[in-house]
Amino acid sequence: MERPQEEAYFYKLNRELIEARRKINNEERAKKTLVAGKKSHWMVCPKCGGKMVEKEISKIMLEQCESCHGIYFDEAEFGTLIKAHQQKSFLDYLNKFLAVNEHWTPDL
Repeated sequence: MERPQEEAYFYKLNRELIEARRKINNEERAKKTLVAGKKSHWMVCPKCGGKMVEKEISKIMLEQCESCHGIYFDEAEFGTLIKAHQQKSFLDYLNKFLAVNEHWTPDL
């Protein structure tokens, strides 16, 4: 006579185990998707899709595209630049850096 209760108990236990495992699988799948998305966009130029390389100028890190030579700052680096007391010195370094690049000409 206790069989239906026993079956209900194991049914509930199995359902809870399946739901817990499904949650873990979904979390792992979401992490893999996030990592794959980052890999496909990591250090890729938003303008032309070229490879980006990190460069340091006056202690500020920037990324430059090897194809179109676009320059990009991370939010933190740009914030550091904006808050810097000597912004002009960084811009002087940046101007010298860009002058070495044969493809860049200033739009003055």
